[in-house]
Amino acid sequence: MAPTTESATPIESSISIDHEEVEASDQISVASEAASEMEPFEDYKPKIQKLLQDLKFPECSIESLQHGYQFQNCVYAITSLSEPTERYIIRVPACFDKEYDERCPEIEDGVCVLNHLRDKLPVAKTKTFSATPDNSLERPYAIQTRLEGQSLNHVYSSLDCAERRRMIDEYIDLLVKLESIQLPTAGSLVAPNPLPTNLENSSNIPAPSIRIFNGYDTDPIEDPQTLTDRAGSDIKRLFESLIAKYIASDLQSVADGYNGFRLPYWRRMQTMLDQMHQESFFRPEPEPIVMHHWDLEARNIMVSQTPSGEWKITGVIDWDEAVCLPRPLARKPPAWFWTWTDNDDDTSSGESDCDLYPDRELSDKQAELKAYFDARVEEVLPGYGEDAYGSGRLLRRLWVFIQDGLSKQWTIEPCAIEPCEQLLAEWERRSRDRDVPLPSEIKTREHVTDDPIPNENENAAAEPLGTEPSSSEQSQPENPEPKQPDGKLSQAFKRGWKKALAWVSVRL
Repeated sequence: MAPTTESATPIESSISIDHEEVEASDQISVASEAASEMEPFEDYKPKIQKLLQDLKFPECSIESLQHGYQFQNCVYAITSLSEPTERYIIRVPACFDKEYDERCPEIEDGVCVLNHLRDKLPVAKTKTFSATPDNSLERPYAIQTRLEGQSLNHVYSSLDCAERRRMIDEYIDLLVKLESIQLPTAGSLVAPNPLPTNLENSSNIPAPSIRIFNGYDTDPIEDPQTLTDRAGSDIKRLFESLIAKYIASDLQSVADGYNGFRLPYWRRMQTMLDQMHQESFFRPEPEPIVMHHWDLEARNIMVSQTPSGEWKITGVIDWDEAVCLPRPLARKPPAWFWTWTDNDDDTSSGESDCDLYPDRELSDKQAELKAYFDARVEEVLPGYGEDAYGSGRLLRRLWVFIQDGLSKQWTIEPCAIEPCEQLLAEWERRSRDRDVPLPSEIKTREHVTDDPIPNENENAAAEPLGTEPSSSEQSQPENPEPKQPDGKLSQAFKRGWKKALAWVSVRL
């Protein structure tokens, strides 16, 4: 089914902008072996049964989908024994300390976001919830309708090429719907206030607020200029505003006697942004702010098979920490569609990450899928290619470190700062004068052609950064005439590709 284009309409004016800061799965699968933080499911199950009785649910079967594992939500499937079509999911946050927390913001945020999206996207509907531990479970919870079907993660390996292309069409249709939800400013979608517990009328649930990005700080933003800079329509100003905040905070830490280890990284990022600006990486026109599901991968996409045998997307789960982003930051291409192998349960990370591994070699079948996605998505979302594979790739890699102030990258483990160092080093050592051919002038394994696939030595763009050009390259004129464009790629797309290929070729 071909995706249909929807006109982009701003989100309702009822969404407010919360100028306070943010710090900063629902997965239908059996949890992996990890340290349990709760009693065994069979001991916990009576609490669920008591909760359902208190809520006057009919008698239900209860199945554990994910229970008691560190950093993962607990997920239980409940089905009415008298009405099997009445199927629900109970979600319980993984981390909640009832001794210190009065309310669980994750539950309230999720309820608020799902309620707002239910008429726009295929998402679950909330039946009831508790943001406090004052219930039979002794933990916050949300009960949602269970989406039809199963995780695409469990199906994709069995699909043939034609079925995968149809699934790509379904996915692109979902992207169009997501991008049609445009917002006034970038930030995190959160509940504006403690939510009412009476869900008999969904109008009692307010529209979500947008919390402006402020890294690891929780102080409110009051300066009007800072609010304007953080709005996100100008990506350079968004990045610079956050970096300036981190520098000021780290300088104060040094004055207080603490280690300012992040300062050199911020200084280098400032230089990098200035150089990017000089090389026209940033568009002069404002960027649209769009709804973004930060983990829109196979594990969070539900699918079911129609009577005719076609697979259809029935919904998207795991809207925790939903955000609004400038469009280039939200257009990371779904490389798992074409890097999946039959031996993988889920290739949604690692080498399928084409922001980190842009030069990953593809088989002929993989390249065909990628080419199909690229052509179809460009038809309905013009400019997607530049954002996905051109300058947008660099911006997303930077955003990984800027959005949280390097706090997550450093605190998880000391070596986790290495990807940031690699990114900055790549940029600093790239050859600025090196002429790189446009996509229409080169043949790589990521581009399907009728010609034989060249070997590695035939593709100059695949050489590691910092390598000396070959003697044949040195003999070329300083500014060789480019080949005539093929007319199929926009000038902006070519410009973005040229910049990106000029430096991105070293695998992290």
